[in-house]
Amino acid sequence: MTDLQVSQFTMASHLPPVAGRPALAGISLRSLKQSDRRDVVVLCADLRGFKQNSQMLSAHTVLAMLDTFCSRMNEIIECNGGVLVNIQGDTLLAAFGIGSSIEGAQSEALRQAITCAHQMQAGAQAMADEWAEEFGLRTALGIGLNSGEAVVGLSDTADLQRYTVFGDCVELALRFMHRARAGEIVFSAAVNKALQDSCALTNGVTNSVTNTEALPEMARGGLAPIELFGITIETRLDFT
Repeated sequence: MTDLQVSQFTMASHLPPVAGRPALAGISLRSLKQSDRRDVVVLCADLRGFKQNSQMLSAHTVLAMLDTFCSRMNEIIECNGGVLVNIQGDTLLAAFGIGSSIEGAQSEALRQAITCAHQMQAGAQAMADEWAEEFGLRTALGIGLNSGEAVVGLSDTADLQRYTVFGDCVELALRFMHRARAGEIVFSAAVNKALQDSCALTNGVTNSVTNTEALPEMARGGLAPIELFGITIETRLDFT
């Protein structure tokens, strides 16, 4: 992904409402102004191996598979209190904590996001197994998580509801995603500390969070390098 693509990716979403339900189901937006600066948790996920291996398939099949991927991931995101902000091909951006500015909301958003990341990995693996059996494709998900302040906006037109989540927090989440190997979840030291401090994780992810692994630092130009942690796999997959 080029710098220009990253910039476009972080700036806005253009997602139509899901048929039969509100576009932002389960999210309370009463405290969100038309635009605001808010502490959020950003999750970026990228389907590895799909672009290269889908060249042999028909356009109809490729689009059907992408629709399945996005629909399954969106269900998991919504069930965990997140909002799917943007889709670009086989890369997704979701945000947690958008609809709340109350004290303690960031901690809850982190719990939601890490639970979501684990469930997305499990869902992606089940989907990959189906694709491997039917098409001979090998795919897996790389995920980046980051928390921090972002500019959040919501706009309405006659038939479209749009979100914008913009800032360094988003760009870093994208970079963490690219650092993750297929099947892994990568996040900053700040996210790792917040997760370790939390004692209320649900859905059986507590042990996985406790076993996070320190990763090589990520350089950032003239700025201080970023400490990274991850929930990793034992072996490197050959399509990362």
